[in-house]
Amino acid sequence: AAIALSDAIVAYGPTLFQSTLEEILKPNLSAARQQPPMTKEEYLKRQNDIQAHTDSQLYSCGSLAPKLKKNRKDGAGRIGGCSSCLVNRPKQPWEATDGCIYLLRELMARICQNENSLLTDAVLVPLVEEIMDVCRV
Repeated sequence: AAIALSDAIVAYGPTLFQSTLEEILKPNLSAARQQPPMTKEEYLKRQNDIQAHTDSQLYSCGSLAPKLKKNRKDGAGRIGGCSSCLVNRPKQPWEATDGCIYLLRELMARICQNENSLLTDAVLVPLVEEIMDVCRV
């Protein structure tokens, strides 16, 4: 998504860049602050909980999805493919921050290449400072 959005910004210019900055990057960059804390013990308990990992998808997203759609007559779809995935959950706060970091990286790679860049120091410095602040543990 970050690559596609950055490509669109390159194609459509300042208007899309400004709305992306105001509606996506600024509000979501610090979302990880809302992530509930997890102690090392809680993390290990979750990782070692057999019930949390029973009846879960066996392959990473997209690895076999096109070949193994759910409900195939030959039974091969029992592991489920993302192309017909029924799993739906709200995004975790850290995922919003993570996506913003990817988007910012893609924008920097594509937009900062010319001298009339939309990503000036006035735009970038506060965003990078926010990333550093959010990532403090």
